[in-house]
Amino acid sequence: RTAGAMWQILGDPSTDINFYTKRLTLSGVYLSTLARWFADEAGDDGEAPYAATWAFLDDRIENVMQFEKVKGRFQKGAPDRQRIAAFLGKLRYGSSA
Repeated sequence: RTAGAMWQILGDPSTDINFYTKRLTLSGVYLSTLARWFADEAGDDGEAPYAATWAFLDDRIENVMQFEKVKGRFQKGAPDRQRIAAFLGKLRYGSSA
């Protein structure tokens, strides 16, 4: 619910599979960062309060961005589904269809 509320506040219009994947990804980042925050010693050794938690969150966001880059490269190289469907339709029904 928290991840859904966050995306809703940001105005996310997705209704397809992206609706679920965005919330799942955000939930993973949110829950793991929350767990790290609970374990953080909050600047006991002179560093900024919760510096380790902020660094952890930055790393998780970088992980998500790396995944999105790889996904984008894969989608760019993937065959066009409409062209494949049209080709298969021509095979099945002939070129007049």
